[in-house]
Amino acid sequence: YKHFNLLDQLLRKEFGPLVPQALPAKRAFGNLHPSFVEERRVALERYLQQCVAIPALAASSLFCYFVEADAQHGAEFGEDETALHQSLHRVCTKQVGAAESSSERPLSGRRVTAE
Repeated sequence: YKHFNLLDQLLRKEFGPLVPQALPAKRAFGNLHPSFVEERRVALERYLQQCVAIPALAASSLFCYFVEADAQHGAEFGEDETALHQSLHRVCTKQVGAAESSSERPLSGRRVTAE
């Protein structure tokens, strides 16, 4: 959750009102209960899908870095790469390529930092 929270903060800083609804709320107790974990997973998946639906967000180096890092380190958390991650990877690859070829905004070489 903390990685999603950081992503949300950085996207809001860069894109403001374009960023979809807020992330699901944090919960101090009962956050390992299976029903809560499933609700949060669904909400986080919905958040990512909403980001992908906004071309500026989906093509941002910040969002693509998040998706790529998740795909690269996904094996640490389980062998199965979900259809969502595969879809996000395809969208990012396609949109980054289109943005770089049209020279709208340089996407490569930007550092992502949490300030």
